[in-house]
Amino acid sequence: MQSIKVKEVMTSDPYTIQPHQSVMDAAKIMRDLECGVLPVGNSTHIIGMLTDRDITIRLIAEGKDAAKTEVNQIMSKNVYSCDEDDDIEDAEKIMLKHDVSRLIVLKDDKIKGIVTLADLLRGKGDQNEEKTVMHQYSPIDEQRAMDIDKRNGAAKKAMIDSNSWV
Repeated sequence: MQSIKVKEVMTSDPYTIQPHQSVMDAAKIMRDLECGVLPVGNSTHIIGMLTDRDITIRLIAEGKDAAKTEVNQIMSKNVYSCDEDDDIEDAEKIMLKHDVSRLIVLKDDKIKGIVTLADLLRGKGDQNEEKTVMHQYSPIDEQRAMDIDKRNGAAKKAMIDSNSWV
């Protein structure tokens, strides 16, 4: 059986954002491109990754102003990569080792794309493997997930009862 290469499942030519652009600009780009991550830098040098999670945790939760906050102030600085000719199993090992779900894809030190955990799982097409890998990446156990569902249900009921979301 022939192995699947990263270049077969990655998103090619990702949009990059400059470190001094505002988070507001980045969020609008993410919205327009329907993506959850932007490499920070240029096509030959990436200094970080900005994720929707970075925006949520390091900007919104901290009460910062998206229009006045620069991308480099909240981006994730650890960037991991693989080569476009790597097997998807090798990319998966890198993700597991570094506990990340996205990698920059390089070829001859130039950025060719981004590969996500979801891309790798689609490439594998193995339902059992998907469950195993997703479980390894999921910080939520079943009991915690049920507790969250209960809290969300209670919050929704409270909103309905108070008519605060009409």
